[in-house]
Amino acid sequence: MTADPIPPTHGRPTFLFTDIVNSSKMASAFGHTAYLDGLQNLHDSVMRTAFEKYHGYVDGTAGDSFFVAFGKAEEALNCAQEIQNSLHASPIVATDVHGIQHALAVRMGIHTAEAEVWQDLEKGYRGQPDVNFAARVMSQADGGQILVSQLAWQATGKGGSHRWHEWPDRWIKSFEDVPQALYEFLWDGGESRGEPGQRWLPLTFRTENDVYVQRPELQANVLRQFAGPKKGGVLPRMVTLWGYGGIGKTRLSIACALQSVGIFKDGVYFVSLAERIASAQSVVEAIGGALEMNAPADLNDLLPTLSESNVLLVLDNYESVHCEEVQALLRDLLRNTRHLRLLMTGRQASLLSPLEKQIQVSGLTEAQAIELFTVRAQLQPGRDDWKPSSQQE
Repeated sequence: MTADPIPPTHGRPTFLFTDIVNSSKMASAFGHTAYLDGLQNLHDSVMRTAFEKYHGYVDGTAGDSFFVAFGKAEEALNCAQEIQNSLHASPIVATDVHGIQHALAVRMGIHTAEAEVWQDLEKGYRGQPDVNFAARVMSQADGGQILVSQLAWQATGKGGSHRWHEWPDRWIKSFEDVPQALYEFLWDGGESRGEPGQRWLPLTFRTENDVYVQRPELQANVLRQFAGPKKGGVLPRMVTLWGYGGIGKTRLSIACALQSVGIFKDGVYFVSLAERIASAQSVVEAIGGALEMNAPADLNDLLPTLSESNVLLVLDNYESVHCEEVQALLRDLLRNTRHLRLLMTGRQASLLSPLEKQIQVSGLTEAQAIELFTVRAQLQPGRDDWKPSSQQE
């Protein structure tokens, strides 16, 4: 079966981007031919069947990713839902050469063009701002997740009768004038599959959203350093959140990383430096571990991966490794990469002027402290609705 061969050539088409999660790892674990036969070809069949049913025009593919245009936003949404339902009802599962079982999962992003777009006979729709925006929306999704831009959500009648979870204030690369709202389509009627961008972070940080107190002014200050001025100005390569221990630097860095994940097309990675020894090799090993590299020994082992990558590394607990050797490593790392950015936390700054922007993290305000205390108290059995009393007891 093939998708509708006639592209939407007028009006405001809706674009759907799809991608298999962790496909590179699976291809490596299976071997390229076995991966194609056991997983990707089955996936492609499911995708193309749905595209044809909902009149989707496949404008391009890249490996196991699809870029599809629809004349109507509701068709794109229904197509995405049918694909996820199909993969849920009949999972595509295979066992690799090590005996490990893999279940294929697909992430999706949907966006409706803001203005009328055209289809070039040679390039198709590619290269146009709305197409790039749709790809950025997809980049924030996790396996089984469908993220929808505000324009696409509005084009479907503000979601119609479907269930949604709104994620406000997301920063999208190349569209940093204002933060954007993303809408998660709860296609199975269940709960959200997690905050956009969470797949880049360790599992331990994906379950703590209910105990984090938002610190909007600090978060906005950090995000400005990543999004940056549109005209003129110099962006810091490194942002350091420093302050006393236990003051909330790590949770703040995680919140900022999640909000800014769309800015970094090659990912946001959390690197724990706690309990590491103060040496350049130790830091290289920690970064390599986060990037899932095979035992890097020095800076030269990192550069092939990072030299041209648009990546944010969150380096947590910098004070554990602070020394002149590590300072030199970080300076050389930034000078030998083009797009790499660092977000560090520690009880002290790294002092890499002028590469570093230092932001001091102070204690919570009284209102924030009360909010945190309340949230913590409500986690206790039988205290779901507990509120602090205004009376002294």
